[in-house]
Amino acid sequence: RWGGRRKPGLVPLVARGFIALQNVSGNNYRITLNPTTDNIGWHSLTLKATDSKGAVVTQNFVVSVADKNTRSVYVKFGPAGRLAPAPFNNWLGSRAAGNVISSLRDENNVVTPYSVTTVNAWSGTSNLGHLSGNNGGVVPDSVLQGGLIDNGVAKQIRVGGLNPALRYNLVFVGSQNEGLNAQTRYNTGTLNDTLNARYNTNVTANLNGVVPNASGQVTVTLTRIGGSLVSYLNALIIEEYQPSITVLNPLNLYAEAVDRTRINLTWSDRSSNESAANGYELTRATDSLFTQNVVTVNLPANSSAYQATGLAPNTGYWFRVRARNGATFSDVSNRAKAFTPASTVFVNFNANVTNAPFPWNNTIAQPTSPTTFPNLQNYAGNNSGVNLRIEQIFNGEFNAGMSTGNNSGVVPDVVLQANYWQDKTQISQLRISGLNQTRKYRVGFFGSAGPNGWVKGNYTGKYTINGRTVYLNAWSNTTKIAYIDNIAADENGEMLLTFSTTAEAAYGFHAGVTIDDYNDGTIPPVVLPNDQVLEAPSEGDLYGLKNRMYPNPFASAITVDYNNTTGNSKVSAMIYDITGRIVYRQEFSNLVSGFNQLRLKTGSLKAGSKAFMVVISANGKILMSNKMIKE
Repeated sequence: RWGGRRKPGLVPLVARGFIALQNVSGNNYRITLNPTTDNIGWHSLTLKATDSKGAVVTQNFVVSVADKNTRSVYVKFGPAGRLAPAPFNNWLGSRAAGNVISSLRDENNVVTPYSVTTVNAWSGTSNLGHLSGNNGGVVPDSVLQGGLIDNGVAKQIRVGGLNPALRYNLVFVGSQNEGLNAQTRYNTGTLNDTLNARYNTNVTANLNGVVPNASGQVTVTLTRIGGSLVSYLNALIIEEYQPSITVLNPLNLYAEAVDRTRINLTWSDRSSNESAANGYELTRATDSLFTQNVVTVNLPANSSAYQATGLAPNTGYWFRVRARNGATFSDVSNRAKAFTPASTVFVNFNANVTNAPFPWNNTIAQPTSPTTFPNLQNYAGNNSGVNLRIEQIFNGEFNAGMSTGNNSGVVPDVVLQANYWQDKTQISQLRISGLNQTRKYRVGFFGSAGPNGWVKGNYTGKYTINGRTVYLNAWSNTTKIAYIDNIAADENGEMLLTFSTTAEAAYGFHAGVTIDDYNDGTIPPVVLPNDQVLEAPSEGDLYGLKNRMYPNPFASAITVDYNNTTGNSKVSAMIYDITGRIVYRQEFSNLVSGFNQLRLKTGSLKAGSKAFMVVISANGKILMSNKMIKE
């Protein structure tokens, strides 16, 4: 409710569509929420009030959406002073043997009889958790940011005040922003689960269907495994539910594209009695209602990860999963969506270190002066039309990145080895140009620093595009790329990438970037003056073996390599400015089947104009189109 002398305009800035603002009457407003399973979790909300004089007042708060099947209590561990918002119970600081927190509050702020005891002392705390950058993980970034750490023998945690007549899931979250293995096994009775905290934001360890002893207690043992040096514990979630609920629905389904034909999926397994052979049913489709191109995969009990393969490039896929016990199914999980890219451009930052193999674009330059890298090739070796320019410099090449010894990392070893480096909080910038305004982009960032020539530390890079930021600590990294997705190019077909570090980092190390593009259907095609619609060309046209336009940027001419597979002996070349007006037209005849090279003499284009759309067509059909930049 807003009260005051001046009537404001209220604008909710929200990340999800289930929150709406309604004007009830006069200066009274109501925030209405209509959540579904898709919205379970935490959502940041900023309410902004403005008046006729231009004064602005903002209020930030967090909306928490709870699961209808459970009553949940959330406990956060970590360094003193690093608070998490409600509904988390903050239990901060180092933990000694016998420490207890009691009278925990649930998600509705109701006091419960639950308590948590650290049976053993922990080594200390960490403030180097891996952040999602947008509170998009299984818990908010303020929870992922820090937790308890231990490098000793197995530790025990006791949960008390439980009801033996009810059932419980104990959910553990661990996160560490570095590339060292950090696996922990969680065990109580016959129940076991494992979690690797390395770069984790989306995965939990779950002990499901736990029955407390007669005293209402459960003791869990946490053990370092797999050669891990340290265990990490950021949060404990206690889920209470009725025994009559046969199977609980999975949650935290997350999808991330690996390449043009693969998508990785993870989720939280919350059932204890799913069918052994087909305990999970994973469904994918190309629409949000799951009516188009539906594929269903049955997975065994205790599944919490899957890689979808054989997918079509440049396609959006929706996923959902549910548990099964015989003929009984749980509710479905939240839906998750990811796009496979149509094309990818790989860029390796190097100067003296050996070049990376095809299809990597190697910069082969010290980053100490503004430099342009034009006409980057894509995954297939074709000219992408994309250019990269250093606008704010780095300090030089760092060559002590990690090596797997067999190129088994997320990028080849030589890419990991070479990095451009920065001092703490230094700002460097790259500009990417020649982008297609009808497409969306996903940019991947990665860096690496290893013990072969360097020392362990915090080297967290901070990567920003259009106000969106992700983070990645380069130490010992061989497995992680941090992505900023769903980016549109600006009016000039460009985007600006800002590289820096967190305030706590000693240096920044940046090994390269990947640039994915795809068509998500949200950017309308260009409408031409005669009401024709210029649609994005097919993948075969745009990324065919012979089809390309270059150079990009161009000066006085554009060369078009055209593979004529249509049988047309005549084609038209038209160039449109940013308003959709035709500024150049040229006809070509006597084309042969197969390879043709066309030359567009563009010296007459108006000075000062920068971005153009070049279209090659025959009989009204678009054969090729590309965004081109004039120098």
